[in-house]
Amino acid sequence: MRTDRFGSVLSGRSSIFAALALVCALHGPSARAAEPLPRQGAYSITFPWHFKGQSHQVSETESFGMGLAWGPSMNDVKKGSLWDDSAVLSMYTVKFAKDGSARNSGYLVVTDSEGHKAFASWEGRHAAGAEWDEGSMTWTGGTGKYQGLTGQGKWKQKLTGFRGSGAEAEGEGYAIWKGEYRLP
Repeated sequence: MRTDRFGSVLSGRSSIFAALALVCALHGPSARAAEPLPRQGAYSITFPWHFKGQSHQVSETESFGMGLAWGPSMNDVKKGSLWDDSAVLSMYTVKFAKDGSARNSGYLVVTDSEGHKAFASWEGRHAAGAEWDEGSMTWTGGTGKYQGLTGQGKWKQKLTGFRGSGAEAEGEGYAIWKGEYRLP
């Protein structure tokens, strides 16, 4: 039974939230002036993440996992562009099949350097033996300058480090997001 793709969470709640607080503090409001955001456009984001999660066998052929991943976002366009140097929190669930494949889904909260938040839902899959997970994402709104945000995108992600002990695990990886957005 494969239970190590996205791992195990929440036993170290305090360390997760302390790390998230540090990421938010480092990427929180800054003194630079707000630049107007184009009402629509494309994005290409790299999201290097760290995760903590848990997984448990739920049937003879499946395990179920859930957890948190967090890290910064980096827009390929760089400074002043959409979600460059923002803090990302991803809450995920994953169903692992006995054959090594998995289905995953979750939600993103992207907090920019001015404290405005963008929200997205995502889903995807891991094919048995594949190096990358792939899926789609939908922007579902936000706060401040992201209020009314909509858009679609594709993502792929790769696990680059994994440490597990029983049902609990943590590790690192990165995701690449590409798509389009629209603001009212």
